Amino acid sequence: MKPTEIVATAADIEAALARMSAVLQAKLTQRGILDPLMVGIHTGGVYLAQRIRSKINMREGGAVQSGSLDITLYRDDWSLISQNPIVRKTDIGFSLEQQRVVLVDDVIFTGRTIRAAMDALMDYGRPDSIQLAVLVDRGHPLA
Repeated sequence: MKPTEIVATAADIEAALARMSAVLQAKLTQRGILDPLMVGIHTGGVYLAQRIRSKINMREGGAVQSGSLDITLYRDDWSLISQNPIVRKTDIGFSLEQQRVVLVDDVIFTGRTIRAAMDALMDYGRPDSIQLAVLVDRGHPLA
C-alpha cells in the first residue's frame, strides 16, 4: 500500500460502523446482554465506542453507557515508547462490578493493548464479562 492510497472513504467507514454496531447488538442480545457498558481505549477506541453507542441507542432507544480508558502506564512497553508518556484521562462514570463490558479499540494487532486495557479495567472493578469490539484486525499471524 502506498502512503497516499485511500483504503476506505468516510462512507465506507460509516457503513462498516453501521454493520459493526448491528452485529455487536445482535450478538449481545443473543447472549442476554441488554445493558452493556462500552469502554473505549484512548485514543481511537474512544471515538469508535461513542459512535457505536450512538448507533445502538438510536436503533433501540436505549441508554447504553460509555466511558474512556487510558492504558499508558499499564503497557509493558511504555518506557520504550517514550520517557515522558502522555497520560490521558480515564472516564468511567459507572461501576464495573459484575457488569458486562464491551471493550472497544480501533485496531488489534498483537493483543498487547487489549491485555493492558483488561489490566486497567480490573483496577476499576471486576466485570462479569468483557467482550471485545475492534474495527480493524491487522491479522497478526500465529506462530
